[in-house]
Amino acid sequence: MKEEEMKIKAGKPYEELTTEEKALIVDFTEEEHTELKLKYGKRLKHVTVQVDEDERYDYLIVRPKKNILLAMAKKKDDLEEANDILIRNCVAAGNMEALEDSTVYTSVLTAIGQLIAGQAAFISKA
Repeated sequence: MKEEEMKIKAGKPYEELTTEEKALIVDFTEEEHTELKLKYGKRLKHVTVQVDEDERYDYLIVRPKKNILLAMAKKKDDLEEANDILIRNCVAAGNMEALEDSTVYTSVLTAIGQLIAGQAAFISKA
């Protein structure tokens, strides 16, 4: 894949996917999505990791709350443990075994990182 194809791109919201597009999703059901959407609301996001043309993984991830970030900060000297805290608390659905693949693992962590970074902040004179 080309480098620009490897970057995380914004996709359509799950609710706007066609029946055909939803049929392509692996690793969680529409019922699971509905249940998790009720539980997490706008904090829930859908991530697709396309490893190859015939290998794809879908995850439902949750933007972490402050307590998760604080738990990570306590593990600042242990990157593996800090990342595991993110995975355990932010991956709500998906193929957990596939996270052993470094490509899938780093893609999911990158997506969670984008949720933490936020979209935009504005500052001006008060």
